[in-house]
Amino acid sequence: MRVGIIVESEEVPAWVGELVKNINNYSNVQLAMVIQLASDPEQENTPFKLFRKFDSTLLPGKPNLFERVKVNLTAETPVILATPLGNENKNSMGAEDLAMIIKSQPDLILNFSSKSFHGEILELPKFGVCSLHFGDINRFGMSPAGFWEWYHNVPVSVVSILRHNNVPLESECLISTTTRTEYLSFSRNETALFSKGVDLLTNMVLRLADSGIQMEPMDAVQLNNHGLEESPDFWNSLDASVKLLSRAFIKSINKLLFLEQWVLFFSFNPQKFPQLNFQEVKALIPPKDRIWADPFVISKNGFHYVFIEELFRKTNRGHISCLVLNQAGNVEESRIIIERPYHLSYPYVFQHNDRWYMIPESGENKTVDLFECTEFPFQWKFKKSLLTDIEAFDSTLHFHEEKVWLFCTIKKSQGASTDDDLYLYYSHDLLNGDWKQHPKNPVVSNPSSARPAGRIFFHQNSWYRPSQICVPRYGYGLALNKIVELSDSRYEEEVVSRALPQWRRNLLSVHTLNFSESMMVIDGQLKRLKI
Repeated sequence: MRVGIIVESEEVPAWVGELVKNINNYSNVQLAMVIQLASDPEQENTPFKLFRKFDSTLLPGKPNLFERVKVNLTAETPVILATPLGNENKNSMGAEDLAMIIKSQPDLILNFSSKSFHGEILELPKFGVCSLHFGDINRFGMSPAGFWEWYHNVPVSVVSILRHNNVPLESECLISTTTRTEYLSFSRNETALFSKGVDLLTNMVLRLADSGIQMEPMDAVQLNNHGLEESPDFWNSLDASVKLLSRAFIKSINKLLFLEQWVLFFSFNPQKFPQLNFQEVKALIPPKDRIWADPFVISKNGFHYVFIEELFRKTNRGHISCLVLNQAGNVEESRIIIERPYHLSYPYVFQHNDRWYMIPESGENKTVDLFECTEFPFQWKFKKSLLTDIEAFDSTLHFHEEKVWLFCTIKKSQGASTDDDLYLYYSHDLLNGDWKQHPKNPVVSNPSSARPAGRIFFHQNSWYRPSQICVPRYGYGLALNKIVELSDSRYEEEVVSRALPQWRRNLLSVHTLNFSESMMVIDGQLKRLKI
């Protein structure tokens, strides 16, 4: 597939450069042309520029996706210097420019400029002219991406891909999704949104290239944007600076006085699924120098073996530990069982062909690794890497219809969230098979239900997948999703119940659920005084 891009100068924001790099990495996608506009991009007003500088200096978003870089072009990629005709939302291309575009034969054009086009250019590519849009798709003002969501503390920010047609302000929405609003810093929220946009565009290009089928329009995510779509004025910029300082100050005071510590809760009472009720759980609180999170429990031989992420604050690097609990729920032994020079968490432990295995999360190492137990529960050895060169989080297996299914969230772009998009892989053999991507990836794109939160389980003739509610903060609550359809061509699930951290004082979050035949375990984040 041949892709063209529209830019406003020889140097482009780094996020555009990253997308072009993604396109160049795939053999069936080619950058067919670059249309460089002979016009000046829209400029922000001075007060907002000062606020932006203040924000990015005080609380920088990493990485910097807006530094200017040159697009990596091959010698064969034509650069068309085009002069748009018209103004506002009524730009078009002249005859000579159109002739050069036709010669390049683009199947898709991605518009990264601040100009909107109409006329023949929209009819040339097979898959149309598309662009990213932030916020309400029916508003085309100069609102900076994610600013008003940050300003009004809206829990999520919206990013969409629009396919433009010749009816101004009535573009078709091809993809629309959300990411958690970064409450603390506008610059971080903007970075997260553009990173999400890079992922969306990359996935769309690959899907079109693989299928050759036009994408059908969908309904866009709708949020209350408070009637504000234009660029912030002087007073908005001043008020935003006050909000920024206030939020940073409150965060600093909380960090000075309080711990936000992950702890464990357990119960011997069975859950009445699909509803979730944690009113009668007992707490298992570690010393203040560490956290205990992501519990998985195996009950056997009169004991409950709880595998956890343990993280000491002085190192800030997680390892996998095992707590041995007796029938009363008291810890009789605690031992580190897997430790690496990178962060480990979410010890997904399971039995397969009478042997115990574990997949701890190792996204920092860009692998999905399988460990085999040599002596239960403390001795484990590395078996193999199931996936490599991938930042995957909370990998969860499911054996179903002679396939092994692997669910995980993936961070594809720099600065993107790890909580938004659920990816699905499958293989015919855990130990010797090749892993294939599901054609509908990401199969879920929603920070309120994507990221795994424990084992998939069977209840009353249905399979249920626990997931995290990562809005308004990471790991805020639990969702239980009923799997409606799972095949190598389709995936569908529906949320049937939720649990929020409202059943205990000073509880901030709850984000993992697992159980054995006789014990249920969850984790939660408590706000505790440091002294």
